[in-house]
Amino acid sequence: MSSMDNISYGHHDVSLYDDPSCASFMSSITIDYAAISVYFTMGTLALLLNTVMAWMAVRRGDSSQSVNSVLFVQLAVANVVMALFNLFAGGAWRLTVRFMGGNGLCKFVKMMEMIGVYAVAWTVAGMSVDGCANAFFPAENRRQQRIRGGIIAGLTWVIAIVGAIPQAIIFHVMQAPVCRDFYQCITFGSFSTDQQEHYYTASFAALAFFGPLAAICTCSVLLCISFAETQPHPPTRRVGVWMTFCTAWAFCLCWTPYFVLHLRHMFDWSWATSEDSTDLTEKLILPAYSIVVVSPAIFLVSRWIATRSTNQTGYFNTSARNTGHHTAGYAVMEMKPSSSR
Repeated sequence: MSSMDNISYGHHDVSLYDDPSCASFMSSITIDYAAISVYFTMGTLALLLNTVMAWMAVRRGDSSQSVNSVLFVQLAVANVVMALFNLFAGGAWRLTVRFMGGNGLCKFVKMMEMIGVYAVAWTVAGMSVDGCANAFFPAENRRQQRIRGGIIAGLTWVIAIVGAIPQAIIFHVMQAPVCRDFYQCITFGSFSTDQQEHYYTASFAALAFFGPLAAICTCSVLLCISFAETQPHPPTRRVGVWMTFCTAWAFCLCWTPYFVLHLRHMFDWSWATSEDSTDLTEKLILPAYSIVVVSPAIFLVSRWIATRSTNQTGYFNTSARNTGHHTAGYAVMEMKPSSSR
């Protein structure tokens, strides 16, 4: 089973097909309106929440200087790519029977699906790396932070685009053997042996999940060590750390069930092509895609908590804006009594 290989489900008129085998085949395909509604609802929420997240990250006074703000904007962009090509396109695909977009569109859509997945995964991992770097090198100047942020952002898109190129090679439009004018965007015939497909699915798992997971776990441990040694911390700093931490682990929780199933596919290839496997994959892919809604929700809640905490304490000084320092992915604000202003 290739990575994110879609099966189209749709509504149809079997009277259009003269061949009894074709009519029987078309009658066996059913439409899942509940799943389609979830796809479109989640896609709409993702567009709205990520637009707000990007706007709030950009409008911050230090947005041009904060690496983390830039990475949250990049995460919003990656989430929108997933919303368009994994959720909206996935929902639309399930409303059709035939793929009528042509071979070029087939390759483009499948490549963009994977670009979104990889970009989200490595942006979240990059945020963890950035937070870890800030915790261990707090005295970095603004130029050093920008260089590091540029490297993280650049590597993320290089990995996403290069990693997704094989999708444009293995996916193609083919005609169904039992129905004329029935086409699907599939990988059938792209691999000469099962072993080649095993290698491809393993590389997909490494790039989309296990590589980012390793970076997130390592940085989480290092952050815990750093914060255990340097307590106490201002409220805004703690909120910033938890925002990065929660976003990273939300990604892990959303995708873990899908990739546990993916591992079974790799070790039990006969089951991977069964109907039970296909049904379970369809059920687990939606929780995985929910990261495009969960991550902006975490950002917005964290910003609200940070604002509320600042208003309640009455202590606020934006000296970090002048120094350019931010810790664990969030601008550090010095706290001074309001009477001293």
